Amino acid sequence: MEGAVDKDKVEKIMFNLLSNACKHSPKNQEVTFTAAVKAGMLEIRVYNSGITIPEEQLEQLFTRFFAADTHPREKFSAGIGLAFTRQLVTLLQGQITVTNEDSGVAFRVSLPLQPLVEEGAYIIQQEDVTPSPLLQSIAEPLGKQEQDFTEANRLPQIESLAGERKSILIVEDEYAIRHLLRDVLAAQYIIYEAANGAEALDLIRQALPDLIISDVMMPDMNGLELCDRVKNAPSTCHIPFIILSARGAIENEIEGYEAGADAYIPKPFHITHLQVRVRKLLEYRQRMHDLFRADSPVGNIADEEMGDEDKQFLQQIVKFIEDNFSDDSLSAAHLEKHMNLSKMQLYRKLKALSNMTPGEFIKCIRLKEAAQLLVTTQLTVTEIFYRTGFNNQSYFFREFKKQYQCSPNEYRAQQTAV
Repeated sequence: MEGAVDKDKVEKIMFNLLSNACKHSPKNQEVTFTAAVKAGMLEIRVYNSGITIPEEQLEQLFTRFFAADTHPREKFSAGIGLAFTRQLVTLLQGQITVTNEDSGVAFRVSLPLQPLVEEGAYIIQQEDVTPSPLLQSIAEPLGKQEQDFTEANRLPQIESLAGERKSILIVEDEYAIRHLLRDVLAAQYIIYEAANGAEALDLIRQALPDLIISDVMMPDMNGLELCDRVKNAPSTCHIPFIILSARGAIENEIEGYEAGADAYIPKPFHITHLQVRVRKLLEYRQRMHDLFRADSPVGNIADEEMGDEDKQFLQQIVKFIEDNFSDDSLSAAHLEKHMNLSKMQLYRKLKALSNMTPGEFIKCIRLKEAAQLLVTTQLTVTEIFYRTGFNNQSYFFREFKKQYQCSPNEYRAQQTAV
């Protein structure tokens, strides 16, 4: 039997349903596809086992970016594919339904076959079984994704050794969205990819990216858990973290910021908005880091363009260090008590703003003061290192040279000669 259908639209429907089924089938489960012609209708069924959706949420799967509850730690995320599929089915005057069947989920599509063959229509015939390149690509990407995934992360690691571009880790379980993000950001940044939080943590340990963009709903470890882990680890707490989520309610945003996110962008999002947010976060972090690494007085904090909260925090902590220069025992514990912060809170805040630990920050401020005294006073080097809280001359000389690439005496001679 034969009939006429719109080849392009039917292929897109089949592609989206099969891709969705493969994505949400756990390991060792099955995906089945059947098609038949009954009473002038093309009947398509796509089924995947190993997952069920609450009955009251089934119809919402056709809503863009809807995420259904399927497991305490996992979500069935629809993205845009199922919503687009229903639009195509409606355009072809057909129907699409979804049900839970045999511990799995089944999508059924019913499309009317046209009795007359029009130009561009596709003849459904028993012998016509060669899949188009679009349908052939369903199996290929799913089989090649892991191989491409590993290769995609190996190349940025090589590039990061030689280049100066900032690196971004994209954590997203939906293949299409992950590739969309990679495509729009790859021209400016080195891009790493991970499909869930667990994979991301392994990659972060290897690559230490400059910024992380993560979805929330993912298997194994969701985006909120990943953000919490990143922001509470001393080695990674300074990395800016952007959350992308289909859950756009204010309570969801609060949940994201509570986990430590620097930005929370609801889906669907505008690409330009994301690009600007990424650029501004990286520029802000770099400007803060340069402020303390550059050969400039710490008093310039008041003139810097930064958030009032960050400026107040830095001014308060720098003043406390300056007021206690003579105390050579000044440590992070003293800063924690003075600022009324926990050890991790202080560490995270200073690391994000200055890229230094509290101990390194104290030493940096002491050395900056020593450099100022070398230029503006006639005090001897010995008097200066004692006045700025150093009690060991060789240690002072070594650390000063690390920061200014010359000895204190050479620094004084260079600055006074200018």
